Amino acid sequence: MDDPSDIKFRPLGHLAGGIAHDLNNALQTIVGALTTIEKLIEMDHLEKAPRFIAAALRSAHRAGELSRHLQHLARRKPDGATAVELNSLVRSLEDLLRRICGEQITLQLELTQEPLQVHCDPGELESALLNLVINAAEADSGALTIRTGDAQVDVAGPRYAAQVRIEGTTVTIHFPAP
Repeated sequence: MDDPSDIKFRPLGHLAGGIAHDLNNALQTIVGALTTIEKLIEMDHLEKAPRFIAAALRSAHRAGELSRHLQHLARRKPDGATAVELNSLVRSLEDLLRRICGEQITLQLELTQEPLQVHCDPGELESALLNLVINAAEADSGALTIRTGDAQVDVAGPRYAAQVRIEGTTVTIHFPAP
């Protein structure tokens, strides 16, 4: 039987495990690229090095973005749910999301023309989108689509949705209207 005092720490453990996994992936890519560059130098094949330097830099930037985002989350107040214009929030992250995707992942935004006011914690929404994009960016190639719009769900009251599609995998996040 689980210790009741451990139950409240499980979500934190899952979050820490996910963060450790993402950082480890970035560090493994950096170490692998640097090891390859070292061997290329030994074999006097420097013409192949830029490709591996670029891979190491992309992973270092991803790790840095994750670290900055975690620092942001640590400073955030709990239960910051408020009225948020969903399309504006997604657009405000576009440059960051494109940098995370790099050249190997095509990012498409399919946002509704009309404003979508939702009730959520903007920091948590940013965190969810960044985490999905960071995971998608680990693929060698592909397309990532972020779509917003009305959604029909089996819950009372109007709902709006942000949908993230990653090459056949779809994650839909539903929000209540404010």
